[in-house]
Amino acid sequence: MKEEATVPANGGTRGGRAPRQGGGNGEFRQAGERSRGGRSSMRALAQALFLLGLLGLTLLLVLSVTGPAAALAAPRAPSGSWPQFRGDPSLSGVSSSNPPGGTVLYTVDATRYTGQPVGSPLANDYPYQASPSTDGSRVVVVLDNEALSFQASNGSYQWKSLLSGGTGSGPVVGSPLIANGLVYLAQDGGPNVLEALYLNNGTMAWQSASPGGGNPVSASVVESAGSLAVADLAGGFYWTSPSGPGLWSAPTTPARAQYFATPSFGTVAGVGPAWIVPDRGNRSLDGWTPAGTVLPGFPVSSAQPLDRLYSSAALVNLTVSTGTTSTWAIFGGEGGTGNPSHLYAVDVSSPSEGIFSLTIPALGTGDAGVRSTPAVVVTGGSASIYFADRAGTVSHVILNPAALRSPWSWAWNATTGGPIDASPVVVGGEVIVASEDGSVYGFDTATGAQAWKVVTGAPIYASPAVASGICWVVNSNGILTAIGGNGPSGSPGGGTPGGSGGNGGGANILSSGGLMLIALAIVAIFVVAVVAVFLLRKRGGRSGGSPRGSSSPPGGSGSGGVTPWASPPPSSPPPAQPPAAPPASGTSLSGRSRGPVVG
Repeated sequence: MKEEATVPANGGTRGGRAPRQGGGNGEFRQAGERSRGGRSSMRALAQALFLLGLLGLTLLLVLSVTGPAAALAAPRAPSGSWPQFRGDPSLSGVSSSNPPGGTVLYTVDATRYTGQPVGSPLANDYPYQASPSTDGSRVVVVLDNEALSFQASNGSYQWKSLLSGGTGSGPVVGSPLIANGLVYLAQDGGPNVLEALYLNNGTMAWQSASPGGGNPVSASVVESAGSLAVADLAGGFYWTSPSGPGLWSAPTTPARAQYFATPSFGTVAGVGPAWIVPDRGNRSLDGWTPAGTVLPGFPVSSAQPLDRLYSSAALVNLTVSTGTTSTWAIFGGEGGTGNPSHLYAVDVSSPSEGIFSLTIPALGTGDAGVRSTPAVVVTGGSASIYFADRAGTVSHVILNPAALRSPWSWAWNATTGGPIDASPVVVGGEVIVASEDGSVYGFDTATGAQAWKVVTGAPIYASPAVASGICWVVNSNGILTAIGGNGPSGSPGGGTPGGSGGNGGGANILSSGGLMLIALAIVAIFVVAVVAVFLLRKRGGRSGGSPRGSSSPPGGSGSGGVTPWASPPPSSPPPAQPPAAPPASGTSLSGRSRGPVVG
């Protein structure tokens, strides 16, 4: 039987037999050269890992300094829930979930559980404007003055609650807030402005009128800084405890103030925690601390009056190349028929710097005003802004405040079949938009290409909610549609908001948390490389060339631990051989450059 030969790692023959000697000293020299070449390659690899480890240490040091600022700069809703309007208190409109795949998972006719006719007259102009909210297991929707809960996974009915004791209450226009095991709702009229229901069964926990005497509320309730905040159409801004209708607090608001927008909350760089809300009545931006003190430089207005302000403001932190961080409020305006509309950006940290405005061209049909709230994704010192207008256009623009002469740049535009009042959502590599043409669209955030479209059969005025790879929308016929197909969000490190395609993940691998994990992994490699280099040097010291002051045996290379003779030397030494070739030079580590990542 023919035997297959194998070469052991030590360079000898299989079975431990003595090396063949017919070739004289040459075979041993070749073995020594192979050994030296192998150690040289290992040394080069260890050096490369050493350099990579130094890169990891540098990255870890940078993240330890910039990590907190980066976390503030990129607010977003958690992957498994969308508990309020725009997902988080800063109203970023960005989800950490995987993007839905454009497949209808289920539909529910919510009106069959209310007994109301389709398109109830309570919300006559724009029926069912309240966006859904979810804690991951339940989806809560509001049809006029009734709240309903459905199982998130399959749409099965759970409970309903008629607000304020019945027909005397106004409709709920803002989104429900899910927090503390309760559902908070603010009504657009009626005796009780703020109500709290138990999330598990929908029964009333408490209800309260605001100090304003029950003025209508078109905005959503927001919880942050340990308070529930409500802004009303009569210019009142109030907050109270989430645990019950205790004492209300109210700052001084400007005369003629009128708030259609939902307050946003964030930590303003250089200032501290603050509430920010656009004021339609005075066409300005108003802001307060949690203690009710007016922010320095507020209200912010312009010599050129702002548009009518229905849009809420998304708050984000931008860090410029000098390392300075500032907080920006980004919102839209509606110029009205025959007038241009604008997108606005205000440096809340330094409001005296003025207002950046971008004129919005009417690319579709009709008024190009922005009533919805933009979704904003941050990359260092610039912001990718996704907004929709009433001309039916979805746009992606980039704000770079450092470029004072030209801070705005257009990336792309896409069109739908009708006006858009609903606010867009960015999730993974998609921006999701609901249109009054009755369809929900998924567009690629990088190119604007349409990835998918779902037709619901009636106009949509309510903004989408996204969590666990599912998008929920409610149309004007009261139909709840769940759109999915990509599964729930996976491990941190999915697709990159602002990139094409992707499998989601606001906690993407190039976020501050993902980079921290990469840095720690590289540091681990660094430790392994240091140990490897130490062992190689130690091994080389034991088995390498002759110690200083000693000589090598005749004919031997004196390196590599290879004995130049396998048997006693002959009477006369063999002819001298040329010296062995020097070991191969080590490989060098070349870094790969990364393009800018949005997210």
